Amino acid sequence: MVDQSIVGQHLESVGRATATANFALSKYWGKQTGGVQQPAVPSISVGIQGLTAEAEVRLNYGTNQEHEIRIAGNPANEKTCRRIETLLDAVFAHSGRKAQAIIRSDTRFPIAAGLASSAAGMAAVAGAAWIAAGLDPGDRSAIADCARLGSGSACRSVHDGYVAWEPTDDGSIIRQVASADHWPLELCLVRLDDRPKKVSSADGMLHCMETSPVWSSWVERAFLDAVEIEQAILDKDLEKLADLVEANCLLMHATTLTARPPIFYMQGRTLQVMETVTSLRRDGLPCFFTVDAGPNVKVFTAPGTAQTIKTALEDMAPIDVYAIGGGLTAEESSI
Repeated sequence: MVDQSIVGQHLESVGRATATANFALSKYWGKQTGGVQQPAVPSISVGIQGLTAEAEVRLNYGTNQEHEIRIAGNPANEKTCRRIETLLDAVFAHSGRKAQAIIRSDTRFPIAAGLASSAAGMAAVAGAAWIAAGLDPGDRSAIADCARLGSGSACRSVHDGYVAWEPTDDGSIIRQVASADHWPLELCLVRLDDRPKKVSSADGMLHCMETSPVWSSWVERAFLDAVEIEQAILDKDLEKLADLVEANCLLMHATTLTARPPIFYMQGRTLQVMETVTSLRRDGLPCFFTVDAGPNVKVFTAPGTAQTIKTALEDMAPIDVYAIGGGLTAEESSI
């Protein structure tokens, strides 16, 4: 049970949580029509240790004051506030009582640069709010469902390791495919540009749904890719996984390039890194690329080979090496 105390005339409770970013091996790109942050296609991701967001949520009961939300020390923008308020309403529906929330969240890596900062941030907020509301921290499925309302892919940051998020007739389900220990791939993050992207992922996928002539092909293939990518993970088949993940990434970006007007998430240097990675693999180095809605390249490698891949790529851009894993860590907090 979360610690609670009387502050003035109000019951107050606090929760804290950390969550890691997750990078998609098969992409979440497209939302269900009329759904609230529900996916149109299945996706599979893996958590990344070291790309971490932190959140503290303080709940004040018995007051009608508005929520106070600050991100990295600054007041959250209107769009972020609306999403977090929707997330909080879902938490309050589980707890059966509402409160004013004072939220402080910080992300320990660049935001809005295609590095899944919103996923980590919203997962941390959801976990902290859940704990502050006195709810069971072991109910990861419910926490993930609340996190999804803040940022769709945040639901995947609640679980450790390889995670699937799949559309259903009445919404979606989130489940762990395998733990990080099952196949501890490594990541070389090639950081080409940390500036916020010009078109958000949410706006980009909606634009592509409405205008790209290859959208239906993307949706059809995405369902097949998710099944085959999951099996490649379970089989620890890097050659098969590399082929599937790169093709899935390129087809997703085909929807952005054929949208009207097109969206250019990738840069010229992005393509150069991608080409180099495929050349390295032809030369026998076990690695493959993927790129989300942004210019930076994620290069996954076989266990124990990240430093070799980093050496081969480090003349092109700064590179950070990470282990996979992560997930949500929520803790009770005293006043």
